[in-house]
Amino acid sequence: MNSLLTKRGALCFSLVVVVLLGGYSLFTPSSLFDSCYNTPWCQNYFINAFNTLVPYLILSLPFIPLSFITFFMREEVFQTWVRFAAWCLPLAMFLTFITPDRSGGGWGLVSISNKAVVLFLTSFAFLVISLFVIGIKYLMLRKK
Repeated sequence: MNSLLTKRGALCFSLVVVVLLGGYSLFTPSSLFDSCYNTPWCQNYFINAFNTLVPYLILSLPFIPLSFITFFMREEVFQTWVRFAAWCLPLAMFLTFITPDRSGGGWGLVSISNKAVVLFLTSFAFLVISLFVIGIKYLMLRKK
């Protein structure tokens, strides 16, 4: 875990997320069905694996530009952001995990799942708050 708390570790994690999302886009479940030879248990396994993994990879998308931004800043800025991300990302993952898959059509958006809305809102909030935290810390250190 300590290697992820470095600038280099965060950048490597970001690149792994990019590779995993790229791999997901290349090997969608429909292309994997050909390798399953039309066996239902194999197809269900891949569909469940993708449906479980992809929301958490998408939740990590804001981490990518933020790790590039902090890579070129002072260590104090990076450590402040890491302390924020260390509790915010697990909280966002937990909220996404406990949210039901489908909504009852609350705002008239029957086709959008609750999980997708929570995923988008938590990712967006993480990005905005992270930029705020990075900016404030950067300005505070610049004044010294």
